[in-house]
Amino acid sequence: MLLPLILLVTNESQQSYGYAVRYWLLALMAVLIQCAGFMLPSSVYLIYSVMLIAILTFYLSPMQSYCYIFFASLAYPLTQTLYWAQPLPWVETALFASFHLFSFVVSHRMREERAAKEQAQLANSQLLATQSLLGQSVSRQERLHLARELHDDVGHQLTSLIVNLDVARRTAQEPLKSQLQQSYTLARETLEKIRTLVSDKRAEQPLDLEAVLTELIHHVPRIEISLTFQPHPVLQSLSHAHGILRVCQESITNTLKHSNATKLHIEFGPSAEADFKMKITDNGTGAKQNVPGNGLLGLQERVRELKGDFAWQSSSQGFVVQVSFKETPVNE
Repeated sequence: MLLPLILLVTNESQQSYGYAVRYWLLALMAVLIQCAGFMLPSSVYLIYSVMLIAILTFYLSPMQSYCYIFFASLAYPLTQTLYWAQPLPWVETALFASFHLFSFVVSHRMREERAAKEQAQLANSQLLATQSLLGQSVSRQERLHLARELHDDVGHQLTSLIVNLDVARRTAQEPLKSQLQQSYTLARETLEKIRTLVSDKRAEQPLDLEAVLTELIHHVPRIEISLTFQPHPVLQSLSHAHGILRVCQESITNTLKHSNATKLHIEFGPSAEADFKMKITDNGTGAKQNVPGNGLLGLQERVRELKGDFAWQSSSQGFVVQVSFKETPVNE
């Protein structure tokens, strides 16, 4: 009975059930292990109890884990003395507590290493996403710069050349007049091609924010992230796209740090209340306090600078972040 429960709690590969179910399974394991102290030899009971504290370290705070170690260390001598009618096992109790503390220290270190690895993976995903958006921004700026250079320098020089050729072809004699006419026609055609090229370069190059966000969520550890993306003019504004990316990054970071969520959903699209709306929801336990921290306050300030609305809500079903814009911005 205990081994299947241990496998269910420790197996996170499929993430088919949330943390609420895991906590109930852990509570059931704790009850069964304490009951095992009345049916199994002390050595077997010790093994299962040490395994439980190693698992609890990943789900409880250090203080809660210490409380369980104290409770288990107190229950062991009482069970041996009152139920099994053994002399008070002082040495065994000390060893019992020592094994639990050792298991807690090792598991706690593993938990810290896993958290550090997750932060490194998250930082890498954020860097890749920011780099992708920056690359698109640089490409857009380079196209605009090239269009300006072609129009201001090459276009003006070609116009001057056409004027001079026009004067020359009107005053020249044959056969030079025929050659000047060909040069005049070629120069005008070249100018038209330059104008077409400038128009193409000045045309707005769309930002592929969906690809940026896909790059962001692809490398996020532990939680399953889904993305529903509907193109919108708001997403073509570089400042708005950058702000939305920051909101997504901070929301994912908060979910990993402060929530036991296994799933997170990011949704983009128009709504009845606003011209554009983004909604981020997870299935975690939500925030423990109603006062927003520096991260949420920073996001709120960033969105309001873009003339948008920022809202968040925490409940037992999870944490929700919403960003909306009532007017479509002018693309940069």
